[in-house]
Amino acid sequence: MHGSRLFADRDLVNVLLVTSAVHMPRAAACFRQQGVNVVPAPCDHLAGPVQLSATSFWPNATAGVKFQTAAREWLGLTWYRLKGRL
Repeated sequence: MHGSRLFADRDLVNVLLVTSAVHMPRAAACFRQQGVNVVPAPCDHLAGPVQLSATSFWPNATAGVKFQTAAREWLGLTWYRLKGRL
């Protein structure tokens, strides 16, 4: 069952969408594509305070994981657009 039909059956107009901040753009776009009015409430933010130092621009494991997460979302957005889901 599509989300839009589930919400329409319950006379819901606005839906609070809670998901990881990384996934929010794709998730919100999917709901909006189905005609659902989404109020985004992102959580689990990966960004934090920026503290620059001499080693800030050296590759590290944390940066690698964040890049992998971002790349996966970019690919997901592209795939959803190609499949007509967005």
